[in-house]
Amino acid sequence: GDRIFLVLNHILRAHDAEPLTPLMIAENNGMTKTRIGVEWRYGVTVNLFPFVDHKRNVKLLQHPLHKMYFFVAILLRNAHICLYEGLAAAYFDCAAPELENYFQM
Repeated sequence: GDRIFLVLNHILRAHDAEPLTPLMIAENNGMTKTRIGVEWRYGVTVNLFPFVDHKRNVKLLQHPLHKMYFFVAILLRNAHICLYEGLAAAYFDCAAPELENYFQM
């Protein structure tokens, strides 16, 4: 697991304590698919909107509206996925919502 993931209620960073308990091993295995899906979403966002790539565009992080730029990019990425599906839909065997339904949520 990546260190980028904080310990939250819905996604966990991989346990690295030694020795790993059976519960820690099960959590590590169970969260792998979720972390992969999150990374794909970030990759799609950066491919569609390269200006939000933190590694390539450090200037964006210095702009006071950088969070708004990323929010808008994610909103538009989600609309794109509603229209064209994506890797995660096939990987998790679930269809993306209709665009109209997405914006009503």
